[in-house]
Amino acid sequence: MSPFDSAQARPSTILRGIDPSSLLAGRDELELKRLEVQRRLLVAGAKRHTLITVNLSGVIIDGNHGAFAAAEAATQVDVQVMDFPFQPSFGPIMRLPIANR
Repeated sequence: MSPFDSAQARPSTILRGIDPSSLLAGRDELELKRLEVQRRLLVAGAKRHTLITVNLSGVIIDGNHGAFAAAEAATQVDVQVMDFPFQPSFGPIMRLPIANR
């Protein structure tokens, strides 16, 4: 697994074999139910229908729950890089609190 490297990120590219724990959270908390679904999909070996989407800085635009579950399982992810001016970052994905809802 390699960490997300913003120097290699180009709009509309797919980076393969990324360490999900190197991605930055794009939301302020995770929902336990959605996280459990992602965990079950990983255990079942199911492929995501869409890639985890990040901006040029490695902030997750879509796929926070999937990235967290993959980081827990020490599983690499593929990410789609978008030129999206999404600025919020709540730090590394593994530091997000999990809400029981």
